[in-house]
Amino acid sequence: MHNLAASKQNLNSVALVANGPSIDSLPAEILFRIFEEVCLSHGSPDNWYCPNFLGQFVDSPALTLSWVSQYWRKLTFSNPALWSSIRLDADDMILRNSTPSDPPISDIIREFLRRSGDAPIRLSLSVVYSQSVDPQFCTILEVLVKESHRWRELQLATTWEALGFLQQHTTLDQIRGRLPILERLSVDWWDCFDIENVSPTLILFDHAPRLHDFTSAVIERPEDLQPSPEGCVRLPLEQIRSCTFRGSDLDEISYMASRTSQLEKLTIEKCRNEDIRNLAPRNVTQFNNITSLAVSPSAVWPTPHDWQSLSIVFGHLTLPNLHTLEIYDDASSEEWKWDVLLKDFQGFASRSRCRITDLCLRNLPLSNFDAVQSLIQLMPFIVKLFIQERDRTDQDGGQVRDTPAFLRAALNVPLSCDCLPSFSESTLAPGLPSPFLSNLENLELILNAGDGEWVSAIFSVLKLSPRISQSRGVVCLRSLSLAIMCNSDQDSASAARLLQEVEVLNLGRTDEMRLRVESFRDLGTAAGEAGL
Repeated sequence: MHNLAASKQNLNSVALVANGPSIDSLPAEILFRIFEEVCLSHGSPDNWYCPNFLGQFVDSPALTLSWVSQYWRKLTFSNPALWSSIRLDADDMILRNSTPSDPPISDIIREFLRRSGDAPIRLSLSVVYSQSVDPQFCTILEVLVKESHRWRELQLATTWEALGFLQQHTTLDQIRGRLPILERLSVDWWDCFDIENVSPTLILFDHAPRLHDFTSAVIERPEDLQPSPEGCVRLPLEQIRSCTFRGSDLDEISYMASRTSQLEKLTIEKCRNEDIRNLAPRNVTQFNNITSLAVSPSAVWPTPHDWQSLSIVFGHLTLPNLHTLEIYDDASSEEWKWDVLLKDFQGFASRSRCRITDLCLRNLPLSNFDAVQSLIQLMPFIVKLFIQERDRTDQDGGQVRDTPAFLRAALNVPLSCDCLPSFSESTLAPGLPSPFLSNLENLELILNAGDGEWVSAIFSVLKLSPRISQSRGVVCLRSLSLAIMCNSDQDSASAARLLQEVEVLNLGRTDEMRLRVESFRDLGTAAGEAGL
């Protein structure tokens, strides 16, 4: 095809490297692993890392790798996993400008399926507009339906109108009862209502014996929609161990969670209860089986009052056996009220009385690090702590001045203050006799470089006297990972100098403790690593 031929012309530089003895001498199993990582990096979490996109343009890293050399072609053809992840978009496919020499997409799909052998299939389908479902896509779907016994993961983005069209003009309904290895299912609804404003129920996946992971995303729906009792998809609820809800309201979440006796992991992105005053405090729901909770104020893009979603979750759920908690905000909501979150979480912790050992705070603003620290202190049994600061340089003109202060506070977590005389005036309580997270073993921080002040903050922490090798300085800390996000050449250079000049520390656990300091430029390559 003409677009594939154009892609081949861009591979000359890659071929020069690939044909060199240094890479051809690698064992085949190592190259297999490299190829798999290349394909995974070509995808994204939104499409479950399905890298082979077949639509208006054929964008397939597996094909690209196979064009580099005869040796690589042989290797890629002998690895079915490279060809078994397929992404299709009916709305994009109708825009495809084919020439007479281009083979039909259905033939390309058949070739991918042939090369995938008997490997399980990871499939991502997007059919949002029924008018874009042309006969070519229906033919493709017929080919895939015949392979439904190989579907391991399915992501479906659709509307009721488009889905009804497919059920009428294809054999899609035949997959019911023919999904023996389906383990993960995600359904993104771009509408969720019929004429009577009552959401119907999709009955295709209720006989999937291995299904254990379900994601439901409601992208658009009217405010007066009344969900059906079973939800939008009928499932074998007794099997489900992990559920993700995007854009659902608390009643829907509670209904599903109360009927999944094996549910262990719950992810909630944006509860839709717009007015939290409508939720009375007495409406508290307790789930004893859930051990892992991930919450985010936004689902796809930020909207006003996103922060209320966290208030709904922590204000109306009780999870006594929770031990893993993640709070994140990939949509970068503008509002972030740490004081409200702290108050709501205090009530949640008091009701649940759970022992949280793993805490992840990802892509969050850290300007109010006093509130962050207070939140962490409500979980004194933490063993593993991950903190990633939101990149706010685009909003604040590159001036992120809260990083050094938070860095000092965070790196004081595993160390006693009496071992850090330079921090006697720090934001932590002076003279703190021992770490307030006495069980912490793993600490990972991803912070912004800001205006360069972080360099001195890191130096003051890392250039400690070897006298602190006594056991009083470190309680349980085994690993410390620190990544600095740099947005200028000056910051990158400072990070590189830091790696060269950092003094070797003896913290009493040199056989187990590892310090990693990395510098990233625009989320790019790492500047280096120092191992202790």
